[in-house]
Amino acid sequence: PRPFTILYKAVRSGQVSTANKLQLGITRLLGLIEECFRRRPETSTLFHILNVALIRRKVCSNILLDHEGDCPTWLTEKVDQALELCAGITDGFS
Repeated sequence: PRPFTILYKAVRSGQVSTANKLQLGITRLLGLIEECFRRRPETSTLFHILNVALIRRKVCSNILLDHEGDCPTWLTEKVDQALELCAGITDGFS
């Protein structure tokens, strides 16, 4: 939620160039996630994305159920890219 919160604050304070920069990053992030669903439209894709992100951010160790299976390697790599992109979007903002 951090990129969206920072975007909201930038818009509310009239910082148009900052808001545009943030929005470009968010749009790239959403495109990356959409790419995952185009490649793997199963419902479990969402849970795999969330699970990897939560593990990487040390929020929890696993939210998956047994029937959701193993996360494909390519999807884990996309989540890592998304997390890196998200961090880059918010760098320099408090």
